[in-house]
Formats: sequence, C-alpha cells, structure tokens
Amino acid sequence: MEKLLELLSRVVNNNSGQSIVEYSLIMAALMGSLTVMGFDLYPRFIHAFQLYFDSFYFLLNLPIP
Repeated sequence: MEKLLELLSRVVNNNSGQSIVEYSLIMAALMGSLTVMGFDLYPRFIHAFQLYFDSFYFLLNLPIP
C-alpha cells in the first residue's frame, strides 16, 4: 500500500505532460461536439494528411541533377 501511495504521489506531482493532456482533451471535446452537430471532420483531416505526405514524397522523388 505504501508503494502505491508513493507511485500515486509521483504521478500527481509530475507536470511534464500537462500541456499535451490539456490540448488532447480540448481537441477531443471540440471534435466530439462538431461531430455531434453534423460536421464530420475526420475524413477531411485524413485526406489533408494524405495530401501532405503525397506532396512530401513527390518532392523527394524529383529528378534533381
């Protein structure tokens, strides 16, 4: 029981990932509310991500003399 309390106190006092957790919670709430309201953004984000990678690999494959 003592080790569990020590581990819990280390997790609670560790602030290294606080901003990432806050950002992910805000984005999850925003994306969830937009999806419920009828704006399905997930396919658009996936398509934009695919376009980014396609353009990146196109630039890497250009024949540069």
